[in-house]
Amino acid sequence: MQTLILLFTTLAALTPADGPDRGESAMLLGGRAKPIKALVAWQLPGDMCRLEVLNAKGKALKTVTLGGKGKPKAPAFKRKALLTNKAVKKLFKEHDLKERKASRQAPARKVLASVMYRKNRVALDLVTASGRKQVAAYKDTDAVELQFYYIGAPTVLAVVGTIIDDAGQRSGEARIVKLSGGLKSLSDKQFAAALYEEAKAAMGADRYASARPLLKRALKAHKTAEGRYLATVCLARLGQWKAARDQLNVLRKDRGKSSQKYHRKAKKDPVVREALLRGVNLNRSSDYKFKAAKSFEGTSVWVKIKDADGNNIAVFKPTNGNTYHRGEVFTYQMSKLLGTEDMYPVTFLHTLDDRGCRKLVTALKKVKYKGMKEKNRKKLIRRCAKGGLEGAVKEWVRDFQFFGAIGKVKKLKRHHAYSLLLSKKARPRPGKKIKAKTVTRLYKPDHCKKATYLGKIDEPRMGRELSDMLVMDVLNGNEDRFPGANLEFQSLEGGKETKKCVFDFGPSRLFSLDNGATFKGTRSNAFVAFTKDLNVSRFSRKTFHRLKSLKHFLDDKRAAPGYLAGWDIATRAELWKFLALDKGDSHKRRKHPWKLFETNLRNVIKHMRRHTKNKNAWFKVR
Repeated sequence: MQTLILLFTTLAALTPADGPDRGESAMLLGGRAKPIKALVAWQLPGDMCRLEVLNAKGKALKTVTLGGKGKPKAPAFKRKALLTNKAVKKLFKEHDLKERKASRQAPARKVLASVMYRKNRVALDLVTASGRKQVAAYKDTDAVELQFYYIGAPTVLAVVGTIIDDAGQRSGEARIVKLSGGLKSLSDKQFAAALYEEAKAAMGADRYASARPLLKRALKAHKTAEGRYLATVCLARLGQWKAARDQLNVLRKDRGKSSQKYHRKAKKDPVVREALLRGVNLNRSSDYKFKAAKSFEGTSVWVKIKDADGNNIAVFKPTNGNTYHRGEVFTYQMSKLLGTEDMYPVTFLHTLDDRGCRKLVTALKKVKYKGMKEKNRKKLIRRCAKGGLEGAVKEWVRDFQFFGAIGKVKKLKRHHAYSLLLSKKARPRPGKKIKAKTVTRLYKPDHCKKATYLGKIDEPRMGRELSDMLVMDVLNGNEDRFPGANLEFQSLEGGKETKKCVFDFGPSRLFSLDNGATFKGTRSNAFVAFTKDLNVSRFSRKTFHRLKSLKHFLDDKRAAPGYLAGWDIATRAELWKFLALDKGDSHKRRKHPWKLFETNLRNVIKHMRRHTKNKNAWFKVR
């Protein structure tokens, strides 16, 4: 649908006028300011194209259709092909048009066009020295692909492009905005502030690829500590690890209070911590050593990674025993796409070369276990001797503890937390806290034979996180959540020993440390718990919509949804690589792990769809 918008001196009076359906996409080719004219090409179904010369009121002065029966053949819907088309050249000459190139900012930087991802909508704003004004809005589920063209110096802004709805339907968009005269130029500080604001909004919608060029321009115009912080997070989430570390290092070296505040804030972001951990050279650097873990941790063998000062910084876990290392990586990567990455340890793939394997073998030869764990230790030594070993590097997590009160299905069903998962029960109450308490002989300081850990979790947060965790368990086919009592809580601010061997975690959240017993089949323990034992019926609407749009993408019903594009993922192959599902192993059910995931995805969506009409089945928006 085409809409005409006139922007007067006050930036307040907007007059829309509707036009006919404009097809699947739009592109501006040329224009002129006096009188206002814009040549727009509309992509139509059936390899057809419509050319329209629009006036200031949005009316077509001239229309030419290419393609279809009895019409000249339409060129490819690409700028170069269209500009060299005879019909386009003729229209350029008849209406004295000039080619216009896309630009976010007007000449003399008097106006800046800004796409803002706000709550429940995507807005098109215009920023001037006197402020910001919204001139159009779209659904928050729409993918908005717009280009901006200034015609004159500046007197007219043409906004042209494509809107893709949640079902993958594409529609062309063209808006002509008449700008008032006498606008002042934006100062460097104003210009940068507007770009920072837009970048933050884009990052809030997981559109990091869109935010990156905005931040680059903003930092060039006016550097701030917040800008450095945003750039650090954005670069990390785009996988530009070294560049992210460099930005973080600039914040660290600047001793100003603001820089130090944002440096601390950046290090709380899981993906920034991932960038730091990826800078560790496990194979070549002698500063990092391996130490085999103690024997109480099941049948899987893993080693601690220690820095030059002897501090634990991570663990290295290859596939063995009940651990599938790519399942660990998948869980963390998938949590990034769902926005739940704080609930899982930073985890990524790493391959030890000959040097790295020698370090691993040295560590493993210093310990001996019993039973199956000892057999797995010997297998890893033999595998590494052949040269090269892939595994998962997981950050060393502090201030966490088992949540024994809900660690088993029977215990959870007796706990108040269970009611949070059921749509027939009242929704979680904001402000109410749920107490977490565990007395354990594992994961305790050396001066304690056993230790008591206390925490408080916000009730709405606990409900959402427990529901999201159980959804993730179905997606990765987790076999060991409740059988192994693998459910933890973690301090948000750091734990303190208030009495001897009593540790108060204060404000806490749910956490999932071990996610290795995964991708062994589709009818997993997690699937049974989710659909039968617990019959979960309350979910995060954001999680549901993201999984649904992901399924549409995998079914080839639409392009990559915005949150995938934000991570620079455009194809199935790129998604499988991002999720570590591009390669299986010798396990009979893991030869093609992406097939398991697609089945699990369908299963979880099928269960969630049963409750879509029940308003009480959704947690309130955060």
